[in-house]
Amino acid sequence: TLLSGLNGTAYDASGNLYAVANGTIVQLNPINGAVIRTGTAPTNDGLTWDPVTGHLFASNGACMEEISTVTLAAISCLGSFSFIDGLESDGLGHIIIADSAAQQVDQWTISGGIKTVLFSAPGLDDIAPLVGGGAPPPPPVPEPSSLAVLGAALAGLRFVRRRRQR
Repeated sequence: TLLSGLNGTAYDASGNLYAVANGTIVQLNPINGAVIRTGTAPTNDGLTWDPVTGHLFASNGACMEEISTVTLAAISCLGSFSFIDGLESDGLGHIIIADSAAQQVDQWTISGGIKTVLFSAPGLDDIAPLVGGGAPPPPPVPEPSSLAVLGAALAGLRFVRRRRQR
């Protein structure tokens, strides 16, 4: 099958590769690019997989399609946007949306179905990955064992200070 109109790819946690192609969602073989199966959800731009819901999300112009990875069918068309030109999961239960016609970046809270305008973005065209491949690395976080050692050291220092003051 020839893919035309390829406009977004996403991997799920199991390494399955999905793409927006020919106006719908397809699952691709990640090694050779062959189409494994074709879905029925109407989509036209952008694709992201959300680890909180386990679902795909894609633009359907003025709404965001939530798509089952099991059936590749639409679950629901969410929200009301001017025109979605890319979207990404933040991995925390939100979809960040590039609404190019409104020239703004929105946040969609999946659990509550709430759209929040994050900021204005004149000339907006798509959005970069927030988690997974292509995303910037997360900031370094101390390991819990390092924090425990630091806490014990500070507690010991306070004990020594108290003994010296007596």
